Amino acid sequence: MSVSKTKEVKEVKEKPIPRRGDKEWTKYVLSQVDKEDLKDGNPTVDGLYKACIRTFGNIVYLDTNVLKSPTEKDRGATVCATIKCIEHETGIEYSFSDVADCFSYYGGEMTNTIAPFDMHLTSSAASKAMGRSLRRLLCINKVTHEEYGDSSGSMLRVNPVQKTAIENNCKDLKIDIDKFLAVNTGLALDQLDTLSSNKSKDLLNLLNSYRDNEEEIPKEIIK
Repeated sequence: MSVSKTKEVKEVKEKPIPRRGDKEWTKYVLSQVDKEDLKDGNPTVDGLYKACIRTFGNIVYLDTNVLKSPTEKDRGATVCATIKCIEHETGIEYSFSDVADCFSYYGGEMTNTIAPFDMHLTSSAASKAMGRSLRRLLCINKVTHEEYGDSSGSMLRVNPVQKTAIENNCKDLKIDIDKFLAVNTGLALDQLDTLSSNKSKDLLNLLNSYRDNEEEIPKEIIK
């Protein structure tokens, strides 16, 4: 007597690739950034450029326009960056521009560009503008490494970009910023300007981890 056995074949369904603008899109794009192009959890402009080609389309035009150059009396630079990209799937051409400024006044006492980049204000502004244009093109909410500055800064205070990023992330995640700061720094909101640059990066990394997994947000800091 022969017994025939029917084997059940389970189909393995591959997860569909998120589309630009989908909830999982940012996480997908960042997964395509090489490890060496991630600094403190944030993609470098070069890393995001490569990820754009891998996930969305070919960049066919890239240009920067210096709107303001630094002088001896005015240590500020403003640059506009424009990117044109042809989407892989549709062949549609997208064009995005954005602007960034870098300044360093009073011997670095008032600055949004920390050393050694404060010696190269125009190129630093160009990198930041390029990162912003790429983020707009890709529709992602992750700030590039260049927009934060370098990895030093234990003696430097929070810069305007970091401060705004902390405030916006807390708002997006419905986190009470007063409670968030009190729990993680012991500071009140009106003391945010006294925070060090390094500690600000730590807070932003924590907020980014909350963004990836909102279940990890402690209940006591939720609005």
